[in-house]
Amino acid sequence: MSKSCKLLSSLINPTGSAAISEQNEIIIHKQHGVGRLQSLKRAKIWGQTAKNFVRVFFKRDQLTMIVRRDELEQHSRPMITESEARKVLTHISNGKPRVDKQWKSRARKNEKALESCDPFKLADVYKSLSLLDAKGEKLRAADRNAQRTAFDLLTEELAASLGKSRQTIAARLEG
Repeated sequence: MSKSCKLLSSLINPTGSAAISEQNEIIIHKQHGVGRLQSLKRAKIWGQTAKNFVRVFFKRDQLTMIVRRDELEQHSRPMITESEARKVLTHISNGKPRVDKQWKSRARKNEKALESCDPFKLADVYKSLSLLDAKGEKLRAADRNAQRTAFDLLTEELAASLGKSRQTIAARLEG
C-alpha cells in the first residue's frame, strides 16, 4: 500500500480506536470523497451499548453519515498533503499507465484501484481510460463509470489539498 493511502493508520492510537483530535478534520471516503468530521459523541444507537460515534459531512453529496469511531478507518483515510497532491498532478502529467486492452481484466483492475482509494491509482485509472478514449476506442459503461468516479474523487481531493477550485483542477486534468 502506498504512503498516500494509509487508512488513517497515522491517526490510530494503541487501543485501536481512531484518535480524532478535533472537529473539522478532513478525511477522504472511498465513495463520497472529501468529508469533514463534525462531531464526536458517545451514544447508544439501536440498543447497542454506548459507543463513540462521529458525524461526517460530505459536501459534494450533501450527505451526513454517523459512523462508529472504531469503524471510520475501514471506510476512509486522511486527506493527502499539498506536497503529495503536487506529486499526483505530476504523475498524471508524466505518468504512462499501462492500458489493458481486455475489458474484463481492465474492469477488475479499475475496480480494485477505485476501492483502494490511493490517489496515484485513481490517477492511473483516469489517465488510462482517457488515453483509450482519445485514441477512439469505444469505452464500455463500466469504463466510463470508473473514469468518472476517479475524476470526481481526484478533482475533489486535489482541490481541497491545494486550496483551489474543483473547476481549476478539472481543467488541468482535462487539458
